[in-house]
Amino acid sequence: MAEQSFRVVNLETAIDELQAKLAATGGTHEALAVSHPGRMTAVLFCFRRGHVLQDHAAPGPVSIHALRGSLRVRVVEETETVALAAGSVLLLDPGVHHSVEAVEDSALLVTIGAAPSGVH
Repeated sequence: MAEQSFRVVNLETAIDELQAKLAATGGTHEALAVSHPGRMTAVLFCFRRGHVLQDHAAPGPVSIHALRGSLRVRVVEETETVALAAGSVLLLDPGVHHSVEAVEDSALLVTIGAAPSGVH
């Protein structure tokens, strides 16, 4: 049987499950990756207040969608920090270095598009 061309993820349920894992383990973050090979990757993160995802970049365009809580995203090239409240989305060009800090317990959906041709 051929692989389905779509996948549905209930984000509210997934967030609740990730937060339950955080509570059980005492960790600082949990993640659930949802991929569509070659086209895009989406990762659902749950961060505890104070957790920082250090400076990094992706070869494709990135969206950071705050679903719960609030975040601070430091955009290195612009030397600017952006506050993201639940319901806000930050869009980044390919290769833009950034870091993400949870101001409070937070959930975010990060989507990374395919890299432009010739970029790895």
